[in-house]
Amino acid sequence: MEQSSDEPNLDAGRQRELLEDMIKQCDALIDELYETIELFTLDRAFPDDEAMHTNAAQELVYYTRKRIELVDAIRLLGRDNASRNLDTGE
Repeated sequence: MEQSSDEPNLDAGRQRELLEDMIKQCDALIDELYETIELFTLDRAFPDDEAMHTNAAQELVYYTRKRIELVDAIRLLGRDNASRNLDTGE
């Protein structure tokens, strides 16, 4: 069975949508973590809260890195799509 030239583009479009949704989720988590860290900093957290502050900071780093990876994946997907279009003469 032969694939139409539109099929990879639809798949790439769906992948892009999923990646963009994941980026939005990361953005929401990053915003929430920033607010949490800001509260700890402004409210002069108690020593007992230090572990929570550290965890929030570690999560912030994790989700920021994850967001960068997702943005890179979208770029690669766009590049692959562009080269596929060149190969097919579109």
